[in-house]
Amino acid sequence: MRRLQRELAGFPRPFWVLFFGSVINSLGGGLVFPFLSLYLRQKLGAPMTTVGVIASVWSLAAFPGQLAGGELADRVGRRTMMVLSLLASGATTLGFGLAGTLPAFLALALVAGLTNSAYGPAAGAMVADLVEPQERARAYGLLRITNNFGFAVGPALGGLIAGKSYLLLFTLSALASLAYGAIVFWGTYETKPRDVDLLAQAREGPGGFLHVLRNGPFLLFCALAVMAELPYSQMTMILPVHMKEDFGLAERSFGWVMTTNAGLVALLQYSVSRWAERRPRLRMMALGAALYGLGVGSVVLARGFPWFVASMVLVTFGEMISVPVANAVAADLAPPDLRGRYMAFFGLTWTTGYAIGPVLGGLVVDHLSVRLLWPLMGVLGAVATAGFLLLHRAMGERFSEPACGCAPRTGPCE
Repeated sequence: MRRLQRELAGFPRPFWVLFFGSVINSLGGGLVFPFLSLYLRQKLGAPMTTVGVIASVWSLAAFPGQLAGGELADRVGRRTMMVLSLLASGATTLGFGLAGTLPAFLALALVAGLTNSAYGPAAGAMVADLVEPQERARAYGLLRITNNFGFAVGPALGGLIAGKSYLLLFTLSALASLAYGAIVFWGTYETKPRDVDLLAQAREGPGGFLHVLRNGPFLLFCALAVMAELPYSQMTMILPVHMKEDFGLAERSFGWVMTTNAGLVALLQYSVSRWAERRPRLRMMALGAALYGLGVGSVVLARGFPWFVASMVLVTFGEMISVPVANAVAADLAPPDLRGRYMAFFGLTWTTGYAIGPVLGGLVVDHLSVRLLWPLMGVLGAVATAGFLLLHRAMGERFSEPACGCAPRTGPCE
């Protein structure tokens, strides 16, 4: 216990502001996000393919939004971009609850994709600025605890509220985003390196996103992360409809499935991160992808609610292993003056997975069979697993080193 207290005491105060403030934000997200497909399907009468298209529009809009957010986080500042993104999130979330037609919802999804996505690169860069490289995997793991604590409570509450009023659901979520924006503004300071120009001049080669695009191993790593994300996306977009329409389970049942996911992360993420950080990173990514594929693929065997919970448990362990490690790799590979851009580009792996995954899942469900979807996703998870293992064999531990081979917080690379 004393060792754990010493480890936690080593993180700076602004990190803990993000840690506790994100509980509020994730609670708001947990209220709404799991029920978006049900809202579109039941309240607005959208077919599953249309649900997938709207989710993909949101994700595709996040491409330029995330890249611009990373660029501005390096130029304007981390805190400024976080606050602006959270304000936009509150506005668009409230708009979802007021939208009465599919075109209006689609337009808001486009705006949300452009603006809300700016938060991630800025937050990831701020953590990298604040935390030493050897502690980053645990730092990102700790933030996942708060995020998933909110999602542990949010879906269960959201399932109850959604049965009474979707407008109330969206309003509460919007207020949570606005509250977190105020916490970030008043509780943190700007962490962007002051000597950005000096760092850029000291680093050889191109700057900006050209530096990212010339990092071949990083790009391959991102491509494999997208492949692993495709199965995961089905658990949040297709699974709730599958449970409702094919098994007659109410919204609260899926809420409890998501609560299982978030609760396990809240309880076990820190221990899993400490275990994973002592092992080769790409092997840990392979293990995470394997658990994704196994968990999603096992949905085809489901006979009732307990089966869905068991599948989510497998997926959750894959998530706890791979996500903090992947964020640490992206942060370590980034020079200090390019952290926002690197975190933005890495964030596109999630965006791409959610752009492709829902449409792919919707097409399979609408034109083939939902029972074919789950084993197909299991195969994709197995392919991603093999890819990470091959990358580990080719690159070894060199892939986890900073891009310039020096500790990112020590100043210009020699």
